[in-house]
Amino acid sequence: MICKACPVCLLIVIYISSIVESDYVEVVRPRGVSLTRKVFYDPLKDFTCLDGSRTISFQFVNDDYCDCSDGSDEPGTSACPDGQYHCTNAGFRPLNIPSSRVNDGVCDCCDGSDEWKNQSLCPNTCKELWRIEKEEREKQTAEESQGYTIRQELAETGRAKKVEREAALKDYEEKLGLLKETEEKLKSHKDEIEAKETEAKDAARKLMEEELAQKTAEENHQRGEQAFAEMDTDKDGSLVIDEILQHKELDPNLEDGSFTEEEAKAILQNDAVDLSVFMESVWPSINGSFETTLSPPIEEQEQPSAEVERHDAEEAAFREEELEKQALLEEENIDLEDENDDEYYEDDDEDEDLEDDDEDFSDEEDYEKNQAKETSADVKESFFYDDATRELIEEAEEARKRYQANQDSKKNIEREIESLQKGLDMDFGPDEAFQALQFKCFDFETLEYRYKLCPYDKTSQTPNKGGSETNLGRWGSWSGPENFRYSKMKYENGLGCWNGPARSTEVRIRCGLEQKILSVDEPSRCAYVFEFATPCACTQPEPAGDSFPRDEL
Repeated sequence: MICKACPVCLLIVIYISSIVESDYVEVVRPRGVSLTRKVFYDPLKDFTCLDGSRTISFQFVNDDYCDCSDGSDEPGTSACPDGQYHCTNAGFRPLNIPSSRVNDGVCDCCDGSDEWKNQSLCPNTCKELWRIEKEEREKQTAEESQGYTIRQELAETGRAKKVEREAALKDYEEKLGLLKETEEKLKSHKDEIEAKETEAKDAARKLMEEELAQKTAEENHQRGEQAFAEMDTDKDGSLVIDEILQHKELDPNLEDGSFTEEEAKAILQNDAVDLSVFMESVWPSINGSFETTLSPPIEEQEQPSAEVERHDAEEAAFREEELEKQALLEEENIDLEDENDDEYYEDDDEDEDLEDDDEDFSDEEDYEKNQAKETSADVKESFFYDDATRELIEEAEEARKRYQANQDSKKNIEREIESLQKGLDMDFGPDEAFQALQFKCFDFETLEYRYKLCPYDKTSQTPNKGGSETNLGRWGSWSGPENFRYSKMKYENGLGCWNGPARSTEVRIRCGLEQKILSVDEPSRCAYVFEFATPCACTQPEPAGDSFPRDEL
């Protein structure tokens, strides 16, 4: 309780109350001096230049004459070229300007104090500036708040996606384990049936070769007998030198144009030979050069038997069936390659993305090539196989198909596991919000180029007037400072510049309600900077203050 008999106490209370209720308090000091430097300007003492170069009477401060080399004696005039004028700007924020701008006819301070010679020139706009800034801050705070709400939704989706990936990964790993167990059984069965198939094929092939050899021997013997009969012109059952000489194609030296008796005798190895000696000693040496001059009678020409016609028909049908199977395999392979050619991003660098796929399918391609070769060989030999061998071949082929189908499924699951693991290893921020950017691309067009940002993948540049896409960098990592790590993305190892470094991109992330590229710049050769806005970068804003700043208390 305040004593009424104490007028001094009452005055003190009134003074303190006026300070509290005021928006700001301006401390009296020489013109152009900041609050922090007021201690150096004591009117009761001589003034010492702030650089310590000299000491002058305080009356020479702000006398429009430069006494100090650092200009500190003229903070409120334009006398010194290197001086500094402090705008108090009560109600807004203080500002330091070169003292050369004092009384230059331009309003630099919002309180107009820099133009003190003509006070009507510059109205005080500090409160209006603060009002505008406050509105802008409130707008920005509202936008950040709305963006933060969106971020929370994206983070929730990102966390759910992570859980979904983890569950899918566990499921695929279990399936992979079962496939590996099945693989061993299928391979064991395939190897067992293939061994039987090989044994049956070898037996059939051996029988075929024996029959062919026998048939060839019989045909050769028959041809030899026919040759003997043809050359035995007098039909006395004996071949003599004169009869051999009738066949000029038997001349061992056709180039000299003369077939002599000595040469003929050398062929017969005697003056005359009968059929048995001819077949044993002569025919093997002339088999390749003898040419018959006779044509077999029509009634003696070999006519295809019903058995041969049946074999031919079976062979043609089997050949057609096998060729259809081979064509079907090739079509399935093409479809499989087309499916694996699909990518999340459409770009001209898809060859790099397909290298791994080519490696994955190499085993399948080798298998299909081998199958094609075996099929071709089987088609040729198929009509020699009996029904039991054909059944074994079909059973082995079915075992190979089941085993290969298991291998294909295993490879597909392994690819899914690799993709899921890659997604789980990706850094989507502490709350998984940045997961919303994956598998998306954003464009930004200038007069010359169209730029593209595909977060977690690449950045690129394409000329507007036509031309190929240039890779400006592949995803590297987050590169922001330690306390603000998720403010920058680094994309590196892009297309190399001519006689320069590989292109790279720094993507600077800022809060925004929309996900879009704000600007693109190339501050140094082959080093690009993208400004990108996204709600994923919005944080919970601090409440905006309602009062004026109190910098000059």
